[in-house]
Amino acid sequence: MSDEATSLTELLCDYGALWDISRSGRSFRAQRRRPPVPPVAFTAPSAAALRPLLEHGYDPAELAAISHAFAGEWHVERVEPGSGWLAVSCAGAGPAGAGAADAGAAGAAGAPTRVILAGDLARLREKLDRAGRLAPP
Repeated sequence: MSDEATSLTELLCDYGALWDISRSGRSFRAQRRRPPVPPVAFTAPSAAALRPLLEHGYDPAELAAISHAFAGEWHVERVEPGSGWLAVSCAGAGPAGAGAADAGAAGAAGAPTRVILAGDLARLREKLDRAGRLAPP
C-alpha cells in the first residue's frame, strides 16, 4: 500500500465520523459532516392525546405554557418546521415583566435585544429561565 493510501486510511479512521474525506486527482478534500438530528419522541396517555403532538411536531400545551410564563418578556416562534425554536426579547422588557408603556422608553434608551435559540421547547424553557436569572435588575 502506498504512503498516500496509508495516510488517507489513517485520516478516515481518525476523522471519518466527523468529516467526509475524499481524494480527487492529486488533491484531498474534507467536508464537515452535519451533526445528526436528535429523534423526536412523544409520549401521550391515549391516541387522541397523541394526535395534536403529531400534527404540530411539538407539544402545543408546552408552547402555551412557555408563552404564558414569559409573556411580555420574550417573543417565541419556530424557526422552520422541524428545526428549532427562537426567542427574541421584547424591547425593554426585564425579568420583572416591564409593561408595554415602559418598553418604548427602555427600547429608546438602547436596551439590547437578546436572542435565544434551542432545538426543542424543553431546552428553550431552560435557557429562558437561565436568561431571567442572569438578567440585570
